[in-house]
Amino acid sequence: KTQGLELEMNNVFDDGASIGGTFAYTDAKITDAPPGTPYQVGDPIGGVAKVTGSAYVALSRPLPNSLRGSGRIDWSYRGSMVGPVYASPTDPFVQNAAYANLNVRLGIERNNWSAYLYVDNALDKIGELGAAALPGEGYTDRVQITRPRVVGIRLSTHME
Repeated sequence: KTQGLELEMNNVFDDGASIGGTFAYTDAKITDAPPGTPYQVGDPIGGVAKVTGSAYVALSRPLPNSLRGSGRIDWSYRGSMVGPVYASPTDPFVQNAAYANLNVRLGIERNNWSAYLYVDNALDKIGELGAAALPGEGYTDRVQITRPRVVGIRLSTHME
């Protein structure tokens, strides 16, 4: 059984600024546990975090020479959760810790081209996306993690 609440808010201001965010609370529990499985009624459903959220602030302004400058900061959060559905909820290996991520982007645009400097995972925090003991593989455990900090330049153009 899964039940919860989701909220989303976005606001664009006249001066080119915008803010927004999301919040979700999900209560996902096993209500029927087949005999012979490691699951118990009331265990959390694997792969579902109770709390998730995100927020952003963006600004876009005209610059001289028909240029437009923009910047954006994104933050996201995923609460702790138990690994995938085939994992035993009591296995300490599949307890995925909560993590947050911060991304930053600055750029300029003009007519049909743009150039952006970006930093993904700006705080270089490693978050567990999923951890599980593979089914049928007694001692094979795996963890998927977020990408480390990435700094780059994105150049793009389009034909009209």
